[in-house]
Amino acid sequence: MQALGRRCREIEQVNERLLARLQQVQRITRRLQLERRFLMKVLDSYGDGYRAGQLSFLLQVRPVPTSTDQYGPV
Repeated sequence: MQALGRRCREIEQVNERLLARLQQVQRITRRLQLERRFLMKVLDSYGDGYRAGQLSFLLQVRPVPTSTDQYGPV
């Protein structure tokens, strides 16, 4: 029974860390969206034709972390 309680606390700790990370990513995303909107507004005010330009970039594929990499075993 103690092992079950200990495992439950471990899972709760992992969930708390994941929730904190999720909130951090949401804050970062909101900040980047604000910056993007600001830059688009500035470029529009300059009459820059950035919307007509083509965007090409290479994607680098990273290995997908397993569930035990950053947050411990799940």
